[in-house]
Amino acid sequence: MLLRTIKQIGLIIFCCGMMALSSGGGLTASAIAAPSPDDVKTEIQESAEDAKKAVEKGVEDAKEQAQDAKESIENKAKDAEEKAESEAKENGEGIIDKVKSLFSGD
Repeated sequence: MLLRTIKQIGLIIFCCGMMALSSGGGLTASAIAAPSPDDVKTEIQESAEDAKKAVEKGVEDAKEQAQDAKESIENKAKDAEEKAESEAKENGEGIIDKVKSLFSGD
């Protein structure tokens, strides 16, 4: 009878220990899975800073491309103007003379 009581007490202690471990493990797992509000805030701020840097780099790249395009267009316009002036000189007429001849019918 004494042995049976010891076994029952041991079984009760074992079951209580298992319940405590399983519920404690669940609390630990949920604590690990849920980050603290400060961690979330820090992560959001880092993400926002990364996005801001990416946007700034994109804007900078777009400005550089726009500047390159502007310079290219200006160079092409200048080349076309020089070519037109040289052709006009080769023909012996200036642009003004050509326009006058168009209106005068000569």
